[in-house]
Amino acid sequence: MEAHEINLLMQEFKVTGLGTHRNPDRISVVMRVVEELWKKHPDMRLGQLLGNSFSSELKLYYAEDEVLVEKLMTMYDS
Repeated sequence: MEAHEINLLMQEFKVTGLGTHRNPDRISVVMRVVEELWKKHPDMRLGQLLGNSFSSELKLYYAEDEVLVEKLMTMYDS
């Protein structure tokens, strides 16, 4: 999945996910991004892959999914 495709999908989920419930369709996009990046860096543990994209665990904990995807792609897909 290309970066522009992921960005479009995440924007769609951000818009349609307004209200009290998040759009569950976003999960497959986020997981696909994680899977593709992790396969490019198989020696990393999952916690490393995710944690390296944020300056603190607290920021990772509160990050919206589109922010997580953006940070992962910036960190590893450049």
